[in-house]
Amino acid sequence: MALVTKKPEISKKDMNFFSEFSSSAGQVASYISIALIGFIAFLFVAIVLFALVSIQKASVQNKIDKLTTEMNSEEYLEKLSSYDDLNLQLSDYQGQYYEMSQLYAKVSTVDCPKSSLLDTIFGYTASDADTGNADLPDSMRSSIASNVPLDVIITDFLYENGAITIEGTGMTMYSAPNFAHLLREQGLFVFIECTSNQAIDFSALGISADEYATATKYTFKIIGSLQSDYSVSVSKFVDGTTPTPLGAMETVTASAGTEYDITDITNIEVDGVSYTLARVLINDTALSTEDLSTAISTGALTERVNMDLTIDLYYTVSTDGGVA
Repeated sequence: MALVTKKPEISKKDMNFFSEFSSSAGQVASYISIALIGFIAFLFVAIVLFALVSIQKASVQNKIDKLTTEMNSEEYLEKLSSYDDLNLQLSDYQGQYYEMSQLYAKVSTVDCPKSSLLDTIFGYTASDADTGNADLPDSMRSSIASNVPLDVIITDFLYENGAITIEGTGMTMYSAPNFAHLLREQGLFVFIECTSNQAIDFSALGISADEYATATKYTFKIIGSLQSDYSVSVSKFVDGTTPTPLGAMETVTASAGTEYDITDITNIEVDGVSYTLARVLINDTALSTEDLSTAISTGALTERVNMDLTIDLYYTVSTDGGVA
């Protein structure tokens, strides 16, 4: 006998076709709630941050406005003007300090001649103070000095570059050479020479015969070297408002009394550019027109070494295509 299994009956009312959709809708609603809460939180934070930034911006802008107002005030402008003036004064003082330091450096390296040398030249000693000679003018003192000839009057006395330069006037053309010989005999200098001895032109002075008879008739310059060796520096420049060097300075050592020769100076070529000699300065003194003409025509320059020499040669660009 076969067994018959009874199938369970399912009632329609027990069937829910929307249960799956109801579950999904609940999940979506949950996600939307979470997203909404997140968005509200983000919006809140953004509003707070915007408020903070706005407050800070307003505070900074307020400070800027105050500073702008202060900077535009008369008091601030006066202080600014005073600052500019003080800054200019500081720059001026710094420039003066630099110049004084440079001057001090030069002075500290200069060896001054001994007072005994000056006493020998001018014949002045401490005993002269007792006789009243200390109060005499320099021209009178030189005229009575035991070591200065009576026919010589010293008008200038200069110590520089390791040498002593004596300028004056003499009665005859032999006065200066005789004075130089006297100083040479006393062994005061390593080397001494009379570098200039020129007659005075009285034609335009309109003096009488008696005045002419008693007047000194020659001007002279005597240079005495105190060192046995001197430096000779030669530099070449492009001439102009601000001279431009045409190379490094050349420096040599030469014995006192010797002659120093510079050759091939009329035309030179540097970096493919030709230059022609225009002028010469020796110890910041310009070479005379006659001596310059001779140097240009011969292409050479000769100088007696009786002190430290600085020779500056100034050139202009050649217009004729000349080559050194």
